Amino acid sequence: MKQTYKTILALMLCLWTTACGDVYNSGSSYKVNFGCNVSFSPYNVAQSMGQFISIRKNGSSKLLITKMDGSTHTQTLTEAKLLSTYLGLGGLILGTPTLNNDNLGLVCYDLACPECNLESARVQFDDKGIAKCTRCGNQYDLNNGGIVIEGSGRPLWKYRVTQSVDGSVQVYN
Repeated sequence: MKQTYKTILALMLCLWTTACGDVYNSGSSYKVNFGCNVSFSPYNVAQSMGQFISIRKNGSSKLLITKMDGSTHTQTLTEAKLLSTYLGLGGLILGTPTLNNDNLGLVCYDLACPECNLESARVQFDDKGIAKCTRCGNQYDLNNGGIVIEGSGRPLWKYRVTQSVDGSVQVYN
């Protein structure tokens, strides 16, 4: 009887260690703390299905917000906001995907390519929600969980997003 339990345990251990192929943790160890209000421009576009914006630091006290059409907006941060704002490794991508979005809410990814894992290796996305790394060429689908659609490696780093009824959004990890 003991031998049977040992055999079953050994088989389960073997299956457990080999059954899961490429399973990735969607979270990132890069610090993120960002707040905005999607009721107002330029953040309001992120509430539309299939629309995304990128948010990254531009200088020491400014944010550069870029829409899918390439238009940009610069926002100056107050001293208090500057001390509490962290944008992950390369910046943030904030938007509302068209697929796999049962709660119809905002999602947020890191702007840096997870395969390259460098601040300077940012992805650029088009009007279809396809993000491409400028360094390695990997492509990611922003409308489908940030999965890799061309190239190899893990999906984009994903961050938690909460939204209040007044439009206030908090991104964190």
